[in-house]
Amino acid sequence: RLCSAAELGELTAETAAPYRLTCRAVLTPGQAIRRPLLIEGAEASGGGLDCNGGAVGRAGVATTTRRPTIAIWSRRVSASHWSRPTDIRIENCVIHGAVRVWGMGADGRYDDLRASSRTAEHTATAQGAAPTHIALERVTIVGTGAIPLYVGPGVTRLSLTNSTLTGR
Repeated sequence: RLCSAAELGELTAETAAPYRLTCRAVLTPGQAIRRPLLIEGAEASGGGLDCNGGAVGRAGVATTTRRPTIAIWSRRVSASHWSRPTDIRIENCVIHGAVRVWGMGADGRYDDLRASSRTAEHTATAQGAAPTHIALERVTIVGTGAIPLYVGPGVTRLSLTNSTLTGR
């Protein structure tokens, strides 16, 4: 579903607190998002962002692995169940910082990933827990401080097309 006017207002608010994106945001040309985005769990499925040439993040401000500009993460529900986002599309954006797509181990919680890696079913388990069908199209990621694009274990069907990675 498209984001409401109220949701777009919160999304573009000047704050450092992450915004949980669970809808499809379409910005007006030149509009910017200065706060981090968290696209997490099944409730975010089908969502995404069309910046219409606008920017996400703050130019020159370093990001970290635990606080990327855009995080597309799964959330652990129980010992054997993960809520994962699917069908996410980010397009026409300049992203200052980093994008991280991650299932098990998101936000530095590696115990589940480590335990799974010691089982015969690890590949299927990691893939079942991780985001899938993620499209990054016509984006420029200007890396600042962290790896510009990190795709974690188990993520499937991620595409990066007509895009540029740059920065330091």
